[in-house]
Amino acid sequence: MYLKQSDTTASRQLSSQRKRELLAHYEANVDELDRWREFNAAYHEDDQKFMRFLIPPGKRVLELGCGQGDLLAALETILRRRRRFRS
Repeated sequence: MYLKQSDTTASRQLSSQRKRELLAHYEANVDELDRWREFNAAYHEDDQKFMRFLIPPGKRVLELGCGQGDLLAALETILRRRRRFRS
C-alpha cells in the first residue's frame, strides 16, 4: 500500500513529530520492505493459506491497519465501512 499524492500532502500535516518521523522512515524504506517480502515469499504464502483456513469466506474481520494490508487482501471477507482511529 503506497501513499497517494493527496495522502502525501496530508501526511505533512501530522500532529506529532514522532508520527512524521515514522512516516519518513517508512517512505524511505518501502523498497527494502518489498524486497524482504519477495525474499520470504514462501513464508507469506503459507501464512495466507493458514489464515484462509482459519477465516472462512464471507466472515467479517477487524483490520487494525498493520502492514500493507496484503494479508487482509488475500482473504475473501466482507468489507463494511472503513474507519480510521487516530490516537
